[in-house]
Amino acid sequence: MTGALLEAALLIALGWVLGRWGFAGETFWRGFDRLVYFVLLPALLLRSLAGAEFSGAEAGALALSAALPIFALTLVLLAVRHALGLDGPAFTSVYQGSVRSNTYTALATVPALYGEGGLALVALLIAAVVPLGNVLSVVVLSVQGRGRRPGPSEMARSVATNPLIVACALGLLANASGTRLPAGLDGALAALSAAALPCGLMAVGAALSLGALGDTRAAWPYRRRPSS
Repeated sequence: MTGALLEAALLIALGWVLGRWGFAGETFWRGFDRLVYFVLLPALLLRSLAGAEFSGAEAGALALSAALPIFALTLVLLAVRHALGLDGPAFTSVYQGSVRSNTYTALATVPALYGEGGLALVALLIAAVVPLGNVLSVVVLSVQGRGRRPGPSEMARSVATNPLIVACALGLLANASGTRLPAGLDGALAALSAAALPCGLMAVGAALSLGALGDTRAAWPYRRRPSS
């Protein structure tokens, strides 16, 4: 476990150094981040879920165990909002920062403890947590935020077009139907999956802005996309 965490930390640090150094420019890192989010990570999730061995009851119990803490945290945050002295927009930021999961770190460390089976479990958790987190964040933003508020159809579209959710849905569908991925497709997904974590962790490092920790006015340097 320590080795996996150290490996993840080193890759994040490498991304941060390259980003601060100006390696290949900001345009490169924007494209690199999109490649991870729209191609590499979905390939990893799809392949992991398609080949996983678990029952429907196990999958349901795991999804419920991930969803219940998010609902509980939501209730706690709503209860203490006024005690924290937060206005609506500030609360939405605190809420999203509280319920968002650290997908890359989980994918990098859990398999170190549980092997390939652990990777499938993380993929299952992502299938449950990502859409739930997205929906709740949009609902909180609609109620507490300012400006234009997305309607139900827009909320549904944002969830249905999330590449992580789509990949998880396809993987679960293939698993439930007993469909085996064709050898060529499985090989291509395996190659993409191998690149997903190191590239993803470097993208996280490149997007880090240490100065933003002490300046709430700082803008995030690269990414503006839904939670993963």
